[in-house]
Amino acid sequence: MPSMRHECLVDLFKNRPALGAELLAEALGIALPSYTDARLISIDLTEIRPAEYRADV
Repeated sequence: MPSMRHECLVDLFKNRPALGAELLAEALGIALPSYTDARLISIDLTEIRPAEYRADV
């Protein structure tokens, strides 16, 4: 079960997607390439089509 700390961090990035780029630039002391927006995308990691596995013969 995720901790309260984890959930707070997730909420920060959900509410302000550009925060990731801002923190990265600040931590590394570099200028990131310009961008027009930061977007949230699906976080569902479910595989729609399962991988097919075959044994070597």
